[in-house]
Amino acid sequence: MRYLGIDYGQKRIGVAISDEGGALAFPFDLFQKIPPPKKTILGKFKAVKKRWSEGEIRAISKEVGDICRREKVGAIVVGLPLDLFGKETVMTKEVRNFAAILKKTAQKPVILEKEFLTTKLAEGKFREAGVKKKQMKGKIDAAAAAEILQSYLDKRAKAL
Repeated sequence: MRYLGIDYGQKRIGVAISDEGGALAFPFDLFQKIPPPKKTILGKFKAVKKRWSEGEIRAISKEVGDICRREKVGAIVVGLPLDLFGKETVMTKEVRNFAAILKKTAQKPVILEKEFLTTKLAEGKFREAGVKKKQMKGKIDAAAAAEILQSYLDKRAKAL
């Protein structure tokens, strides 16, 4: 069975996919938030931080459902961010909300996989490979989703 992995972030949502056997995870796609520009006093534009709206989450969930049908994905693994002590944060609550909407909209089982600093881990792997920071942009989040998905697949394989 194929799995889809998701790294949910405030600006970007990375997507990864497994092979048909559910053994290996690969970066796949990215959803990016484009915040409305805000003009400063000096006339320069500055990005405004804004969380995903419920409408955006529903649209992304629908698109994820389309990917699942097209790629014959059986289940979705969503990274559940925790703090340094393994405690839930504000972001954890946001991810749980996203996962609930995703489950209903995509009509696939959603598995929450605990994660911690997967984006930094993916960034480190890019750096080790000699990739410059500018070249990483847009790739890190899908790579982080692959880290989350691979973590789940490895645990699943050990349990079998």
